[in-house]
Formats: sequence, structure tokens, C-alpha cells
Amino acid sequence: MESIESVAKLIKQKSAFLITTHIRPDGDGICSEIAFGLILERLGKKFKIINPAPLPEELSFLPHNFWINKYTGQTGKWDIAVVLDLSDWGRLGEVASLVRRQPLILNIDHHPDSAGIGNYNIINPQASATGEILYKLLPFLGVELDKQLSFYLYISIFTDTGSFRYSNTTYNTHEMASQLLRKGVNPEEIDYYLSANISLKELKIIGIALSSLQVNENGLIAWVVLSKEMLDRILIYPDSIDSEKIMNIMRQLRNAKVFILFIEKGPQEIRVGFRSRGGIDISQVAHLFGGGGHRQAAGCTVKLPLKEAVPLITESIEKILF
Repeated sequence: MESIESVAKLIKQKSAFLITTHIRPDGDGICSEIAFGLILERLGKKFKIINPAPLPEELSFLPHNFWINKYTGQTGKWDIAVVLDLSDWGRLGEVASLVRRQPLILNIDHHPDSAGIGNYNIINPQASATGEILYKLLPFLGVELDKQLSFYLYISIFTDTGSFRYSNTTYNTHEMASQLLRKGVNPEEIDYYLSANISLKELKIIGIALSSLQVNENGLIAWVVLSKEMLDRILIYPDSIDSEKIMNIMRQLRNAKVFILFIEKGPQEIRVGFRSRGGIDISQVAHLFGGGGHRQAAGCTVKLPLKEAVPLITESIEKILF
């Protein structure tokens, strides 16, 4: 792994940057991209953001949303590709081929299972979000923290810490957030856009999901299921679902420690999202099924029918964690 100083030197030496993040991008991935773009703009560099998926609807309020481009077979050569908030090639989708064609790859990430997929890597599992790593990079690049940058870095941290509620929230996280607030970030405004701005369609999805809520015998594991038939009924594509909103409501269930969201994408393709609390490391279950993530927020995809995937996952959690 490279030091922040050496990566800052590398960035200063290059002129043209390709920036990307993972499939189903979240607030950390998208806002880290935009923040990195702003940093490069201040350094007089050229850049383009190309992602495997379009900008999520819930992040359309971002002032620089027009910077986000979906990959549609674009070609091109940049001096370096910068891959943010991503721990393995599989989560880069079709953009992986474009990234691999670049002469150099810089990977900046905070996932604990990240070994670094770049020629240069900054991997810090102790960071609450990738945005926190970018924050620490600023002084080495000679870029001043301002209100605009602070806005995106704050959202990056806000989303990946579950509004400062997850176990990855440390005193360092709050110290950094305080510096961002000093630059004029309005936390009430950000909370409105991210937590209190749910569309009618999203509320319907949440309602349908919660109607399927089940718990295991001791009430420690809770799960909901969104089948293809349920989604087709309200004309929703599986990849457009904001899992975090559903998970945040599930996490309010008394006594439960592990929360699972099953989304049926096809006859034998089930997307599984995991959340946990109380220090339970749910990522080990995700790894068992070829996925990954953080101790208390992880996911995987299983190639099984829904009726087989649900008992397999829930019983595996009981055996491994309880």
C-alpha cells in the first residue's frame, strides 16, 4: 500500500483522470467521485466520471449530478484511472474493461476486505468512508477545504455511517464532521435530502417489503423479501431499489441483531443485503457466499431460486453467528 504522500505526488504528476466507483453506487461512492473531481479541478487537471450505473434518483439533488456518466461503451485514454470506494473487480461491472485499458490504476477504498486492485492503492479500513480518506489527502495536494468540498465529503461520511449511527463512527469521524460544518455545511438540509425525502413509489416499496417481514425463533434475525412478482406489480426494477431506506426501518426492530433484504432479480439470481448491530460481523456471512463489505453492512448475490436462498442464508447466519 502506498502512503498518502506518494499518492499525492502521483496525482500532481498526471494530467487526465478517469474516475469511477462500484455498481449500485451510494452516497460515499458518488460524493467521493465528485469531491475528487473538484480537487482535480482546483489543481487544473482534466477528468471524466464514468460509472457502471446511472446516478441514483435519491442523489439527483447533488449540484454536480451532471458530472456522472453511465458507461455505454465509451472508449478513451487517460493518464490514470481512479477507482473509489471499491474492493474488487466484480463490483465494477462493464466499466472494468475500460479501467483495465488505462496505463495506471489508483484505488482509494476503506473496505476491510480490500486488498487493492490498483497499481497504486490507499486502503484504510479504519476510515468511516472513502470521503474521509480524500479529506486527509487535501493538505498533501495543497488544496484548501471549502464549503463546496465539505458538502460532498459530509454526505460521503453521513451515508456510510448511517447518519453517524453505525459502529464505524468514531471520535475521528466527528472531529472531521465538525471541520466540515465549520465551512458552512447545513446538516438539516442534507438530512432532508437523504432521510426525509422519500417518493410515493419508494414508500410503496417499503410497505411491500415490510409486509413480508419475518423473524427467526429467537427474534435475533429479521428479513424481508422482494420477489420479482411483487416488484413487477408496481413496475419497479430490482436495481432501482434503495436498500438503505428499507434497512434503516428494519434496524428499529427491538431485540433483532441481524437484518436481511432479499431482492429477486431473476429466477436464480437473488441480491442479498445484510446489516447488523451490537458488534456482530455480518461480513463473514457475505464472504461465505462470494460477497463482501463491512462488519455491519455487507452484501452478496446468490445463484439460487428465492425459495432456496432464504432458508440457506438465514440458517447459515444462525449457525455461524448465533
